[in-house]
Amino acid sequence: MWRSNAQLSRAFAACAAAISLMGAGPATGVPVNIDVILPLTGGQAFSGHIHEETIHVYERYANANGGINGRPIHFDIHDDKSSPVVAVQLTNAIVATHAPVILGSSYQAACAAEAPVVASSTVEFCLSPGLNPKQPNVFATAISSTYIAASTYRFMRERGYKKIAVI
Repeated sequence: MWRSNAQLSRAFAACAAAISLMGAGPATGVPVNIDVILPLTGGQAFSGHIHEETIHVYERYANANGGINGRPIHFDIHDDKSSPVVAVQLTNAIVATHAPVILGSSYQAACAAEAPVVASSTVEFCLSPGLNPKQPNVFATAISSTYIAASTYRFMRERGYKKIAVI
């Protein structure tokens, strides 16, 4: 698992710093590199391109407003080709560089495949709302679809609906 609480704290600090924009002017200096795994080709490319565009917009905005403690942010985007196998290969390569955080992928199968690889060294922030992470260093963008489906069934049943299905 984590070698120390300090390492876990540094990983969370990196995530928090990436989210909060500190500084008033444009960012300068050595960029903070954040690796992102997205499906830019293959069957999941529709979501990958939306995330890629959004990440580039955020990168420009953050850097124009001070970046992270005055340092620019650079999102290094890797194409997992809509393949969980490729996502695992990319994750292994990124973890080998001792990266504190990985964003992505944007579909559940790749995120689930990446999770065991980051078990002891890196924080994974999955961009898919379907993941139900069990590890303390793996996060998802929304509530797991498992819980959403159960809540939807309960909501419908309480309102008297009899024919309900989830696809």
